[in-house]
Amino acid sequence: MCFPRLMRLSAALIFACSPAFGAPLIAIDVDPDTPGIQTDLTVSVGQAFSADVVITGVDVADPLNAFELALGFDPSVLQATSAIDGDFLLDPVFNLEAQLDNLVGEISFSSVTLAPVGASGDGVLASLGFVALASGTSVLDLNDLLLSAPFGVPIEFGEVSGGAVSVTPEAGVPEPNILVIFALGLAVLVSVARHGRAKQL
Repeated sequence: MCFPRLMRLSAALIFACSPAFGAPLIAIDVDPDTPGIQTDLTVSVGQAFSADVVITGVDVADPLNAFELALGFDPSVLQATSAIDGDFLLDPVFNLEAQLDNLVGEISFSSVTLAPVGASGDGVLASLGFVALASGTSVLDLNDLLLSAPFGVPIEFGEVSGGAVSVTPEAGVPEPNILVIFALGLAVLVSVARHGRAKQL
């Protein structure tokens, strides 16, 4: 499959042009269950979540037929678990196997419509799954993005907005021995208080 290679050859042309008025916008939505584009999310260690790569404003005269993306993250804070196609491209769709690199911290994903047609409007390009590994903050940043209309014609795009995920420590549960010590201490205090009252009487 030569699709990614052809798109890389057109990358210089895409980035050499300044964004045109009305060019599609791309954003990372770190909380797809909340209406609107959410650029910040807070989760706890061990929590799984997903982030969507969202595109808006694709012109019907210049519809999207294929895309390639590479999203970077901090592998000391997050672990990538999945990458699946969104609902934007028109069927039938072919997806290259997603590359989840949890050493470098990058997800690579490509998708193409097998028919010579394209999609317009707004939608989700890809949904990416993660698990929070450790406390800290990880930026989700699209390092590479290529868009193509039917027959491999490059699509110029506008602003690309990333996201950020903050990971907090997992809510701790008191250890049993701490609870025992606390209970014994409380019992001693009650006993002393009762003994003091008895002396006063």
